Amino acid sequence: MKRLLLSVVVCFILLNPSTSKASHAAGAELRYENIGGNNYIIYFILYRDCSGIAVSSQYTILGISDCGGGNVSITVTNDSTVEVSQICASEVSQCIDFGSLYMGVEANYYHGYVTLPSPCDSWTFGISPSICNRNAAITNLNNPVGFCTYVEAKINNLYAPDNSSPIFTALPLFHLCTQYQEMHLYAQDPDGDSLAFEMYTPHSDPVSDIQYLPGLSANQPVTFTNPGDSTTFNPVTGDIRFIANAAQITVVGVRVNEFRNGILIGSTERDIEVVFDNCTNHAPTASGLNGSPFFTSHICADSICSYHINTIDIDADSVRISWQNNIPGSTISLAGINNQQVIFNWQPSSSHISTHPYSFIVYVTDSTCGYVYFNSYQYYIYVDSCFATGLDNTEQVFLFNASYSTADQTINYNYESVRELPGKLSLSDLQGRILWTQEMKSEKKSDGKIPASSLSPGIYLLQMKTDSGFSKSIKVLRN
Repeated sequence: MKRLLLSVVVCFILLNPSTSKASHAAGAELRYENIGGNNYIIYFILYRDCSGIAVSSQYTILGISDCGGGNVSITVTNDSTVEVSQICASEVSQCIDFGSLYMGVEANYYHGYVTLPSPCDSWTFGISPSICNRNAAITNLNNPVGFCTYVEAKINNLYAPDNSSPIFTALPLFHLCTQYQEMHLYAQDPDGDSLAFEMYTPHSDPVSDIQYLPGLSANQPVTFTNPGDSTTFNPVTGDIRFIANAAQITVVGVRVNEFRNGILIGSTERDIEVVFDNCTNHAPTASGLNGSPFFTSHICADSICSYHINTIDIDADSVRISWQNNIPGSTISLAGINNQQVIFNWQPSSSHISTHPYSFIVYVTDSTCGYVYFNSYQYYIYVDSCFATGLDNTEQVFLFNASYSTADQTINYNYESVRELPGKLSLSDLQGRILWTQEMKSEKKSDGKIPASSLSPGIYLLQMKTDSGFSKSIKVLRN
């Protein structure tokens, strides 16, 4: 399949704004939405560095088919422009005052319409011509001004004629610290298809890529000191961990591939330029679910789900918390000392049972200005088709969770109720064979660990059965 054409030049300011005014793009994305038949809306987002030149009110997107069905040309027109500068509200960016010390970024949103002439398993789309050149202030490329920026979006409307592309659900981060930092390239698929993330070498044009300095690559785009500080990437979630060893400017590319029944049906890319600053302040951090290191949980459709997430700032700054909740019917609130704890509540019904997870995002930052440095965390909840008897639940069990820990190869469980629950816990495989049992503690709230090192990878059932007859089971994935 041919490479697509969404071009973007990325221009950033590291410490001296006057060193990076050669171009105007700080990143770009291209995606599509099917509106019936072979009709699509093409969406283009161009992130502009406000210290550079102005963007155009229109761009041309070229679509290329490898099936001999002909090419298409689409004009996308600017709908809106929104400043997305990563600074405190009390500061003014270069989008407002060109003499400001703080880099300003604006998101420019475009869209256009196209009818594809024929089905093909390899349509590619992108801006034509590419936007040139990349920012001379980039530190991690060989001759950065010798490259342009080009990103791809792909459509397989032969196998999936009704498909719409994945959508990045969070704005890109343009400023990170040289200390431990995470970047989360969240994406969701409107059709419920399976997603897989990958870091890729950003493109310069349809046939060539940028060239990192020796020792750097798509999966390691920043310089680092210790072996344990190398960049890590999660292909399931799109989470990236950086530990840069010095102030630098680099280009990062992330592609989201979508699959239906194991067949690749489309993809979209995000090409962004990231500035790493020498920060004296530390961004706050957040825990996993219920204070654990785990960010994924399996629950039953009839369960009342309640989780808490703890935040901390090692500089003792006050923590500011915001969130993006994509789970209808759930609630998020704040609690704890100075509202530094997140509380998530949800009671899914049988209609929520799915092999795809539901997710929400928590952002934590502090009060230090002018650039805002923060961490973000995504939490995943799978709703399983578990069974329960005695659904009136006179015991009023309002929390029963379990998850597998790869760190110590145990199944960790916890439960809460309004009164003490005499009964038994048991773990069985899907053939009904009992593998572990234990009496339930005479406590309203309890937790424990089940040794799982001898268990083969697969799905197991952890059952709670009280002496009064109430029974509930949770699926646990041992991977």
